[in-house]
Amino acid sequence: MSNGNYTKFVILSQPRTGSTLICSLLSSNPNVRCLIEPINPTTHNHHMKPIPGSRCLIPEHIIQDDLPRALDHLFSKEALPDRWVLSKRRATVSAGFKIMAHQIQGLRSEDIFWEYLHRYDIKVVIILRQNIVMQYISDLIVRRTLQCACWAGEPMVAKVEVPIGSLGANLRRIKKEKRYLLEKSKLLDRRKLMYEEFKDTVEPVGAILPWLVGEEYSPTTKLQKQNPDSMRNRVINYRALVDELQRLGFDHLIVDN
Repeated sequence: MSNGNYTKFVILSQPRTGSTLICSLLSSNPNVRCLIEPINPTTHNHHMKPIPGSRCLIPEHIIQDDLPRALDHLFSKEALPDRWVLSKRRATVSAGFKIMAHQIQGLRSEDIFWEYLHRYDIKVVIILRQNIVMQYISDLIVRRTLQCACWAGEPMVAKVEVPIGSLGANLRRIKKEKRYLLEKSKLLDRRKLMYEEFKDTVEPVGAILPWLVGEEYSPTTKLQKQNPDSMRNRVINYRALVDELQRLGFDHLIVDN
């Protein structure tokens, strides 16, 4: 599938790690098509997705039963079938999309997905968050307040009560997904971005553009901070959270940044 300077890529991430921002930055290049989660086995209850039948996603039966066909279309230069997406944009330099770890694990043909990336030398950007507690809290706020997961407009402030009883299990799950992404992609041509490195600037993102897109380009989409990152400002039961983190041995994650 590789010809000339045309680049195929996939963005692998966990929730609330800046992957939508990266897609926006890449899509600001008129020669790049970067779709947000077109492969999502959990579409019907996902807060970022429209109702079924809105022609914004690959039909689930194709994702589950003929994944290579779906990937062939997603990585092609041609515009996607109109029954899949509303945009008819072609890709002249590069084409790709983002997908979450739990979405990959939701594929019946998960092994085919990784085999495809290896076989066709798809470039990979892995986006992670160093502080998994803040990742969990941020994800909770989005799901419980139904905030739109976007990076433009006025900052939105919301608080959430962290479920202490399931905190340890959720943090271990996030750590497991992070290890899963790194392990599965270790043989691929990949770059790793940490949320903390680019949350206040687009420079680290710009540094990967020549590698990923194949050309120098200044993104037109600017990062505007959506929410404050202070745990104390975001959590209703902050003291109980700190106590539980200490009990679980996660003292190093208690950072009021």
